[in-house]
Amino acid sequence: STALDHRFTSLEVDIAWDGQVLRVSHDDKNLHQKPRFAESYLIPLLDHEWTNDQEIILLIDIKNYSKALLDNLRKTL
Repeated sequence: STALDHRFTSLEVDIAWDGQVLRVSHDDKNLHQKPRFAESYLIPLLDHEWTNDQEIILLIDIKNYSKALLDNLRKTL
């Protein structure tokens, strides 16, 4: 089950840039093995059945700041 299944409306995700895609990760280690941000968070949020008055807060914690990460995040969102 997910946070959305339990009706949480505030989510936090740590992301890192692996040079090609955004990954869900607390650090820069083994990024190629970590889940992709879009597939792990954004697509499930878009696919979730929302009620009309339900709001969601997604806090994104950037773990390895770079211009490339910010550019990719902007495009992804």
